[in-house]
Amino acid sequence: MPSCSGSAAGRATGCSADLAALSPGYGVQLPAFDSAVRQRRAAVLLAEQGGVRARLAERRLARIVAISAEIDALEGQITALVQVCGTRLTEICGSGSLTAARLLAECGDARRFHSAAAFAMAAGVAPITASSGKVQRHRLNRGGNRQLNVAL
Repeated sequence: MPSCSGSAAGRATGCSADLAALSPGYGVQLPAFDSAVRQRRAAVLLAEQGGVRARLAERRLARIVAISAEIDALEGQITALVQVCGTRLTEICGSGSLTAARLLAECGDARRFHSAAAFAMAAGVAPITASSGKVQRHRLNRGGNRQLNVAL
């Protein structure tokens, strides 16, 4: 039987896949176990079933619930820490507290960059000239901080 190891989100996803494998047919009724409502519905469905597979699936579901609670608690802590920093990154449309935390962690004090272009180069989002002869073109920068690039 697969174990639920790795990151918290990875464990929840892996446990969801394990649960779907242990309880065939539930995929139609419960496409995902990402919300408390769906987790409760899964618990009710499993309680109605008998057998070893249902008990194993119940144990997996209990792990999903515990991991989901852990994820929620950690997200709350991260949100509180971002608010304490006094950053305005969360005011940007599409940037939540997790993205703001990642940006703050990866770049540190943005004032250390002498210009916006220097920050873009460090993040790997500045285009690089790839011209040849009379052809003028640019390509994506594959360098820089990849984690910062992903957050941007």
